Amino acid sequence: MMMLIKASILLEWVRMFCPTKSGLLWWGCMILLAFDLPFHPSAIIAFNLQCNPHAKMWNRLLPGTCVSDASARSLDIISSVSSVFIDLTILVLPQKVIWGLKLNFRKKLGVASMFAVGVLGITSATFRLETTIRYLSTHDVTYIFSEVVLW
Repeated sequence: MMMLIKASILLEWVRMFCPTKSGLLWWGCMILLAFDLPFHPSAIIAFNLQCNPHAKMWNRLLPGTCVSDASARSLDIISSVSSVFIDLTILVLPQKVIWGLKLNFRKKLGVASMFAVGVLGITSATFRLETTIRYLSTHDVTYIFSEVVLW
């Protein structure tokens, strides 16, 4: 779901701010889309295919195989770090365009603060990264995983 929200934000910026389909903002949005759109579905697929049969993910007593815990948890870390990076880039990317608008300073500040609502996304992604790191070193995976899913 977050992948689609981020993609729609980036595509809306391209539509609003990049009529010539060139420039730093256009290329930044296209690079983020090229990274983000394939990454999230592949991470979800990798997460769901880490055990065979699938039920072995929550019941390790079942016969079957799973990837190592280190590999499974590194996928969580990579996903969390990429979320922080993408959210931070989405926050910074339009700032040059906003401050270049032909508006007085107060209106530019208002527009920039509306775009800065993305700080909430960065905060959430950072908390998710922190809980994911705690998740790596715990023996009570079920308890900590609920916090990871919350963020």
